[in-house]
Amino acid sequence: DDDEEEEEKKRVAGLGLAPGGGDVSLLKEKDSAARLVSLNVLLTVLALGVLAIAEVSAHPNLRTVLILIGGLLGGLAIVVTYSMGGRKTYRHAWRHFQPLKGGLHFIVFQIIGWVFFSMSVLLPIVPWVLATLYPGPAIRGFILVAGVSCLVSEVMMVCSLLSYTPSGTPAAHASGLTAASAASA
Repeated sequence: DDDEEEEEKKRVAGLGLAPGGGDVSLLKEKDSAARLVSLNVLLTVLALGVLAIAEVSAHPNLRTVLILIGGLLGGLAIVVTYSMGGRKTYRHAWRHFQPLKGGLHFIVFQIIGWVFFSMSVLLPIVPWVLATLYPGPAIRGFILVAGVSCLVSEVMMVCSLLSYTPSGTPAAHASGLTAASAASA
């Protein structure tokens, strides 16, 4: 039995097929999508850390630089998760702009994700605007809330990718990242 299994593995590998007859290149692509999304989640956590350090920094110039770095890291991670993660996972079924498509869960996760993304972009601006309008008292907390909003947005983007249902595909077979995780295990 072991010899037959080894022969089957060699035959499958020689044909470029995954066990069960799937396409190996598709599995590799979905696995790379899972790695990309994981890397972007780590970047978002790093952005939260940078923004937390900026929140407690007493040096205004360092604080400004850290806010810019944290904001860029988080913003880039979220946009890359949505755009490249979706394209790598769902290939031709993925569109960057697809209003009211992809299933109810996908739509809800997208709405929540983009609202939190907007908060993560706008909240760091609030202290500067308030300092201009009301000089004197320093207002703290907005930067940290922006970092948490960025992380929540990233989590919602990942959840939306996991729940995306391409047009004409049953929901039970739609989760490409779940399939990639199972294939890599």
